[in-house]
Amino acid sequence: MKIKIVTDSSADLAQLALNDPDVSQVPLSVAFGEQTYLDGQNMLADEFYSQLTGQTAHPKTSQPSPAAFAEVYRQVSLEADAIISLHISAKLSGTINAAKQGLRLANVNCPVEIIDSRFTGMALGLIVLEAAKIARSGCKLAEALALIQQTIARTRCFVALDSLTHLEKGGRIGKAASLIGNLLSIKPILTIENGEVVPLAKVRSRKHALEKIFELALSTQPVKQAALMVATPDLQDYQVFYQQLDQALLGGIQKTYFGKLGPVLTTHGGFNTVGIAVLQAE
Repeated sequence: MKIKIVTDSSADLAQLALNDPDVSQVPLSVAFGEQTYLDGQNMLADEFYSQLTGQTAHPKTSQPSPAAFAEVYRQVSLEADAIISLHISAKLSGTINAAKQGLRLANVNCPVEIIDSRFTGMALGLIVLEAAKIARSGCKLAEALALIQQTIARTRCFVALDSLTHLEKGGRIGKAASLIGNLLSIKPILTIENGEVVPLAKVRSRKHALEKIFELALSTQPVKQAALMVATPDLQDYQVFYQQLDQALLGGIQKTYFGKLGPVLTTHGGFNTVGIAVLQAE
């Protein structure tokens, strides 16, 4: 059975040039005033950082249109016996609803399963890449869906922010709202649980924030795959941290994905957001 995967650009696969032939991405959009860009297509991390630095207004993100989903489903269905569509948490975006509307418009002949990953960013990205491997294994749709749910259950993410300012402006703060009282003097440590942003800790320095998410990532061992994503123009600033993380999680063989956080997540996290996503071993 030929199963294809569809996801959305919040998975940040485009930022790492992870172009799996069995994965199609539907872009979210980022708007600066009247100018709108497609995440991962005509707006990658470096262009976004440059725009963000020169703008006074806070950018806005929005989910793909149902029509965009319909077009992707039609195209993918031409080469698929079934489609599994994995997306950003419904508690963080309306993307899942747009996908469902798009499916009704698409009128495709193969089964399409739309799944709320309950994550975003490279946590979603790791799930998607594992889902593509599962799809290529030749299993039936029901088995693939069960294995993907197991993958979701084994996924964790830990995020260090410079402040909660951007998350608050973007309206994605969730249960982390309890941390707002001292925005400027703390470095919040967050995770995503059941699809919602949840506070884990608050520390007083950048150094302690990185130490904390490193410690949290190590607590998930054994790890099958991991990713480190940073909202920074220069990844060299985090090269040592990356090498230490890769050594601790995967033996120092540069199997940990390492790249720049994309426009959608940087809009809500701000510069110097650091995220670690891990897929635990079975």
